[in-house]
Amino acid sequence: MRSLARKWWLLLITGLAWVVFSIIVFRFNYTTVTAVSLLFGFVVVAIAANEILLAALTDGGWRAFHILFTGVFVVTAVLAFVRPGDTFGALATLVSFVLVFRGILDITAAFMAMNLMPGWWVQIITGVAELLIGFWAAASWQVSASLLVAWVGAGALLRGIGGIIAAFQVRHVARTGRA
Repeated sequence: MRSLARKWWLLLITGLAWVVFSIIVFRFNYTTVTAVSLLFGFVVVAIAANEILLAALTDGGWRAFHILFTGVFVVTAVLAFVRPGDTFGALATLVSFVLVFRGILDITAAFMAMNLMPGWWVQIITGVAELLIGFWAAASWQVSASLLVAWVGAGALLRGIGGIIAAFQVRHVARTGRA
């Protein structure tokens, strides 16, 4: 554990890289389109690698399922790398659908938990907000694109801050031997 803790600086570098990526995303120009599309492509490559591993570990019909999905993810990744503008447009469009479906799920879950969970009404308010923002984004590609940029940028910034904090926590543990 101590040998891992001595490499705390790797967490720091990763956290700083996420912060730099978020700055690139928040600048919102063609670089943002490319950066978001490339990030999506790398995520899809990781998912394809995971599917290959699952195919190797699985027997029977499920192996074919994992091999099929590996192919789908590889094609998706190639398209993300080759056509970043189109990938960004597709992702921006998907944001509105995700928010609409998430809003419906949150409202449904809140009504189902009404008698079990205090504060269930907060989830209803959240669901209604997600629905409204989702429909608003669906009505305008520009809103969808801005929402995607805000979502990816905020996620990257939070990931970066979390990585930096984790780096200094691990460094503290490495120096003192206690959390």
